[in-house]
Amino acid sequence: ISKIIFIKQETDFKEKIIIMKNIFFSILIPSYHSEVFINETVENVLTQGDDVLEILICDQADTNSKSVIKNCKKVSFFYQEIPSTFLARKKLIENAKGDYLLFLDSDDLLHPKTIEILKKAILETGKMDVYKYKIQTFETAPVFEKDFICM
Repeated sequence: ISKIIFIKQETDFKEKIIIMKNIFFSILIPSYHSEVFINETVENVLTQGDDVLEILICDQADTNSKSVIKNCKKVSFFYQEIPSTFLARKKLIENAKGDYLLFLDSDDLLHPKTIEILKKAILETGKMDVYKYKIQTFETAPVFEKDFICM
């Protein structure tokens, strides 16, 4: 699907027409004993807007995230018998349909404009394979930043 965007140049105010493809994100969440957190994570991701094509969750071992998540067309569940974050992420990557993949842990929350900021960076710099940006974590005091990657 393509859409036309009109951009006004500041110098001569001529209109440029740029045809570009919509950019969609797949949010990939491995889940292991995370029933307490994961519903809040999914609700948070759903506030990011229509650029989130899908949320894929891979339960590991005896985890059952499906039981705590409200029914939503954008959320799909997979199962990984062996508790391995690597294998869960591999399964999620194999099933993702988005243009970009964003990995979250089951207890992560996104800044309200994360997808909007990433999309803007993609449009300004051209399509790149990996975007690296800073995140803040609140798991320990004080708050600290670490690198995060969107592929």
